[in-house]
Order: sequence, then C-alpha cells, then structure tokens
Amino acid sequence: MRKDFLFTAIAIVSSTAIAAGSGPPLEVADRLENAISFDESNDFMGTYRIAISSVVQKPNGKSREESLIEADVIHRGDGSTRRNLLTYIEDGADVTEKKRTKFESEEEGREKDGDDTDLADPFGDAADRYRFSAVNSRDSTEVIRFEPARGHEEDDDIARGAIAWDAKSLVPRWLEMEAVHPPKPLKELRFRMEFVEIDDDLYVSQLVTDGLAKILLLKREFHVEIRFDDIHPAAKHAESAD
Repeated sequence: MRKDFLFTAIAIVSSTAIAAGSGPPLEVADRLENAISFDESNDFMGTYRIAISSVVQKPNGKSREESLIEADVIHRGDGSTRRNLLTYIEDGADVTEKKRTKFESEEEGREKDGDDTDLADPFGDAADRYRFSAVNSRDSTEVIRFEPARGHEEDDDIARGAIAWDAKSLVPRWLEMEAVHPPKPLKELRFRMEFVEIDDDLYVSQLVTDGLAKILLLKREFHVEIRFDDIHPAAKHAESAD
C-alpha cells in the first residue's frame, strides 16, 4: 500500500478574494515554463543529491507508515542515469542494503506508465484558462493567486493556487497548486514547488505533495517531500574547466 500511495503522490496562500489581474510578469512565466526538473534525464545532465521523505496514514493519524530515502544521482549525456543509494529508512528500520540493488537499477528509475495527474500550468499556453488576483507584495516577494477562469471550472486538469517571485530579480521562488478535480482515487491533491537559480538557470529544488486517497472504504493521507541538493550541471563544469 505504501508504494501505491507514494507513486500516486510523486506522479505530480492567501485568503483574499480573486480580483482582476493579468497574471505573472512575462519573464516570471517564461522562467517557470523553462524550469529544469530531474524527473526526465533529457532535462538535465550532471549530478545532484535527492532526499525523499514520506508519511502515509489514516486521517486520524493511525496506521502511520514513514520512509526516508537519500541518494546521489548522475544524469549522463547519453540519457542514462546512475544512482548511489545512501540511506533507506522504512518505519525506523535501516533497509539500505536490502533495497540497494533494486533502487540503483535502471529499471527502478525509469519513467512509468500510468494515469496523467499533471495540472494545467497557470502560465504559458494554459494561462488563458485562469483568472488572476492583483499582485500582493510581501517584503521582497511578490505573490499572485489564480483560480479557474469562467467556463473552465469543470476542466479535469484545472487548479487553484499561487505564484511567488523575487520583486527585484523576477526569479520565481515558489509555486503552489491544488487540483480542483483530483484524479481518482484521490480526493485531495496539493503540491508546492520551490526553486533555486544556478548560473542563470532555474531548477526545482523542492517538491512537496499532500493529498487524500480513497479506495472503497479505505482512506489514507499522504505527505511527500522531495528535495534536490548539491546540484552541479555538467555543462557548467565543462565551461569552468576551459
């Protein structure tokens, strides 16, 4: 059961009312659309460390299952990936050696087929399916909220949420989205992405996913945090070595 809920979770701010707005600045939207993630090897070549922590439990907090995974990852230029498992803790027990072979294999890390739980991004081609609030400034951060535009409230992949960026540099800081119509068996699905800029490129540095799944009479809440540290793009290494 842990695997099913964790796979579902990974396979993907303000209480003021929405007012008329034109969306995030063009540079912010463009940078979000081109942010580099680590789920597809073609997006990135280089190395990073990944840490995945997850909790699955009943809504009352019982039947709690926890896991923590840490690994060093290399994406090679030929599209292959190498993983070095550092830690695998399952409900307080160290199962690193037991899990190592399967985790480090190419099969374990390959993209899996399944239901598409992607939400329509509130920027780029899908921006006209949303309406936006006015920009709300908070210290050096600017935040804009979004929700479905009229006529798109019933779209399967529509969401509500918020985008934040640095007021001076226009570098995106975080993106929060909540599915209006979560795909079955989910009853709730929310996530938050945080970003870091490295040598003018924007990278996803953290992805936090929360949700509630219901299968027949069984309900489970899940919380998954995926963090990316020590990000070293191979192209930047090559440039610095010249």
